[in-house]
Amino acid sequence: MCLLLTLVVALVPFAPAWADDGTDGSGDAQITVTDSITDTENLLGGNLTDVTDAINATKDRTGVSVKLLYLPSFRQGVDPEEWASQTLESSDPAANTVMLAVATQDGNLVVAVSANSEEWLRKQSTVDELSQAALGPIVSDGSNPDWPGSAKAMMDAIARIKESSTSTAATGIGIAVFGIALGLVVIVSVAFFLIRRRRKARHSGGRRNTLGVSRSQRRSRGKSTPRRKRTRGGASPERSEKSTDTSDDIQETSSEEVQSGNHEQTN
Repeated sequence: MCLLLTLVVALVPFAPAWADDGTDGSGDAQITVTDSITDTENLLGGNLTDVTDAINATKDRTGVSVKLLYLPSFRQGVDPEEWASQTLESSDPAANTVMLAVATQDGNLVVAVSANSEEWLRKQSTVDELSQAALGPIVSDGSNPDWPGSAKAMMDAIARIKESSTSTAATGIGIAVFGIALGLVVIVSVAFFLIRRRRKARHSGGRRNTLGVSRSQRRSRGKSTPRRKRTRGGASPERSEKSTDTSDDIQETSSEEVQSGNHEQTN
């Protein structure tokens, strides 16, 4: 279903100035919109070509199709919103279609957006802004409503809102990309830290194992090969024993020599 906004403004006193003489003021709910512009009141007059060019430019610039419908009145007894919705849907609108429907004698202005439009165009705030843009040139000079200016003002608003929504979407995408990139940097940094820490722990464990083996080997060698105790003079026990034996031999030799000398003197 279309998002609709109906603006019922105080245009009734000026209605005779909007409609050509001889208009019967009757409306038909079964009107089918087959062209971009349906102007039974000749409100656009000599500006029809300029308005048509603006419609084409809006389509090229924003992708939005604009339909203009000018009637003396909508169907009597039918809600203007409902009538505009039925009329727009009966035309089998393309995606992103905006219809400006005006009933000059009833003083009704309706902006309808097709249901198959993009979100930025379906928003109620967009419909409000388009309606206000279309209404401005009509009420700015009550005695001489600017109908071509009304249509162009609405199309300018479409281009402005489209550009704003595109910028907002681009900003959102940029923020999302930045967030993803930042998340990847954090993940890579954490992974690098963990890998480095694991390697460092593995390297430290290898060094401890190597030192443990070296100490064990030294202890084993110390137990299997007894150390020789040194005497106070710095000589080993074996050298001390040898020195003792030599000293005893010298003493025995000296004793024998002394006894031999005494024996010779006695004789």
